Amino acid sequence: MDLTQLYRVAKLYYLDGMNQAEIGRIENLSRSQIFRLLEQSRQQGIVRIEVNPPDQISDENLSELLANAMSLQKVLIVSAEEDDLYDHNPTKSIAATAAAYLPKELKNCHVVGMGWGRTVYESTLRIRSGMCESETLFVPMVGASGTSNPSLQTNAIIDRMAQKLCGRSYFFSMQLFRERAVPLTRLEVQRVHNMQRL
Repeated sequence: MDLTQLYRVAKLYYLDGMNQAEIGRIENLSRSQIFRLLEQSRQQGIVRIEVNPPDQISDENLSELLANAMSLQKVLIVSAEEDDLYDHNPTKSIAATAAAYLPKELKNCHVVGMGWGRTVYESTLRIRSGMCESETLFVPMVGASGTSNPSLQTNAIIDRMAQKLCGRSYFFSMQLFRERAVPLTRLEVQRVHNMQRL
């Protein structure tokens, strides 16, 4: 592989603005050969393509655009932490932002329904204890997952949230998935009735 040729072809194409046919005539190669050389120049690190968002779109402007486009009251844009970019997983960044945002937003809420999942779980871990603003009642929005994974334990998540925000939690121990033909037990019917009265 001739790295000098890769550099020369890449420079003609990317910096000098020549098309593949013109470069092919100069190098005495076909367009498909030029295409392959351009691919190799990227693979060898001779060419690095970078796409940058326009400077004029700030996180605040983007939040407003998304909120309007999706008819939402509020949108938070979360910048990924270095670890998140490396792992291709924004959970830590989202959880940190949620942990800072939620206590202020929930202080005037009477009842808050919560789901489960890794990001929700991580958010509750990051909320500082003792941010007591109100007597919010936290209730599960989904039933028990039947697994020992802590990020899927809705009752544990709402209990932690209630403790950290000095609220109350209501446990709703029903299966998340059930056979359609299986009727609710008397205890489950009572739990559903109690939930409806909240």
